[in-house]
Amino acid sequence: MEQPNGKNTVNIGSGSRSTLSTGSFQTVNGKEVKDVTLRIGIPLSDRKDVKDLKVVTMIKEELKSKTIDAGKLLKKSDDNTLIVPFLFYKNPEIGAIKIGDLFFACVSADELNPPEGTECEHREITHTGHIHNLLAR
Repeated sequence: MEQPNGKNTVNIGSGSRSTLSTGSFQTVNGKEVKDVTLRIGIPLSDRKDVKDLKVVTMIKEELKSKTIDAGKLLKKSDDNTLIVPFLFYKNPEIGAIKIGDLFFACVSADELNPPEGTECEHREITHTGHIHNLLAR
């Protein structure tokens, strides 16, 4: 429901410290990370009936999304967890990706209702390697 002031808050995960969902943006002084690949893991062992699955991820201001045919991919897979890669080759306009920056992913599908519908998780860039994994369900 829209708030009277026009500002609507969205919780994009949980965490023990001030994060995107619990506090204001903070600058980081970590080492720069180039050519970041976010590998979003989507465990679906309890929801094998999922068809179209929307996956959205963001790091800094760069937002990317994909719609995948989860049912088709699950039939081809030996595992019940789909891995969806997102490549971020360039530095966002607001500055280079660094250790300490936050990234998040959300997974959404009609078949996830009820109870979930959309699941979001976030993590912090903790190393200079280019691959970062996140389970988003």
